[in-house]
Amino acid sequence: MAKPIPSGLRLYGAVGTLAGAVIALQIAVMRVFAVGSWSHFGSLVVSLAMLGFGMASVFIFLMKGFLDRHGIGSASVALALFGRSAVGANLVAQLVPSNAIFLISDPMQKWLLLANFLLYLLPFLSGAFFLGIVFRQGKEHFNRLYFAHLMGSGLAGMAILGALYVLPPEKLLVAPLLLWAVALLLWMGIARLGKVVGTLGGAGLVLAAYLMLPTMLGVPDIAVSSYKGISYARNFPDAKRLYRSISPFGDLQIYSSSYMHFAPGLSDNAAFNVPELPANTYVGMFIDGEGPSGIMRPLPPEDAAYYQYLPMYYPYVVKPQAKVFVVQFGGGLSAMTALNAGATSVTIAEGNPEVLRAFRSADLKEATGNILANPRVKVVGYDGRLYLAHTGERYDVIDLSLAESVGLSNPGGFAISEKYAYTGQA
Repeated sequence: MAKPIPSGLRLYGAVGTLAGAVIALQIAVMRVFAVGSWSHFGSLVVSLAMLGFGMASVFIFLMKGFLDRHGIGSASVALALFGRSAVGANLVAQLVPSNAIFLISDPMQKWLLLANFLLYLLPFLSGAFFLGIVFRQGKEHFNRLYFAHLMGSGLAGMAILGALYVLPPEKLLVAPLLLWAVALLLWMGIARLGKVVGTLGGAGLVLAAYLMLPTMLGVPDIAVSSYKGISYARNFPDAKRLYRSISPFGDLQIYSSSYMHFAPGLSDNAAFNVPELPANTYVGMFIDGEGPSGIMRPLPPEDAAYYQYLPMYYPYVVKPQAKVFVVQFGGGLSAMTALNAGATSVTIAEGNPEVLRAFRSADLKEATGNILANPRVKVVGYDGRLYLAHTGERYDVIDLSLAESVGLSNPGGFAISEKYAYTGQA
């Protein structure tokens, strides 16, 4: 017969915080995938967690005789391994990054991807072992344990959203590690296997390893694919980051460089028709490393002819002094072109509040000309199609430029770029 676990607030707290750590770790690993490569495979992290719980259930069933005798000790080991395996798996995964672009052409990529999944499976397997053993040993008060599990998961899910405003993606594992440390402290008080100081010291070493080992070993915090737009920008000799914001809406970064060019389509003709192309015209905006969305500096009057070579200028040749609606603000190129083409009013929509916040930042006023403060500009802070579906306003020109589609033209990147805004279902 399984040795029962003493019930109490410490037990329920340990179960709740560890369950919360599992949820927080899922979101943290998703963000690692989204920033390092692309978010597609990050979405499979939920499946990894479910696989961990399924495998743990099988092993617990097969080991029931052993767990009858050593259940509490086994749960303690599984809990101790959760944080350690999370740090170790994340560190090693950055040494063997996979590149989704070559998933078909390079057979090695599928093995690298499999290695990443197996590495990130380990902490979920440890966490599932702990929770499964506790549920088995504490079946007399299963209802309370399960309530603690659900409560901890729900609260941690909300807390990790707040952590996304504070912790950058490369440090986001701090959130689940802190929850794990609390669970470990509460559990060790139940199991009587160590002192508080020793428990806190061990958890502190794991957290320090996560924060310091990448720098000490020369391993990137997040191995960003060399095919993501931000990798190109960072490699420019004079690249300078002008702005960064972190939030649940993404890791938004803006870079400047004299090598930064953003010439969509017909603007290439400007090189043959304008006496001198404007220098240092663009800065690039990247969200989770994807982009750039071009942010154009205001041009002096002598260079204003450049606007006429941008594709989004031509509607205003047909309809001068137009009333304009820009469905997706992006880097503001469409809005700036409309203003310089003589539009009487420009209504812009942007569903990402961090983009609008960036454009209102004092750090970017020079790069953007403080375009949002222009009296002819009206800002709509949510999805443009949703606004159009419910407004009574009518517009002469509705601009649906591919504000975030630069990734589609990156070498080999078409198959792994998805933009919901350009689908029939949007």
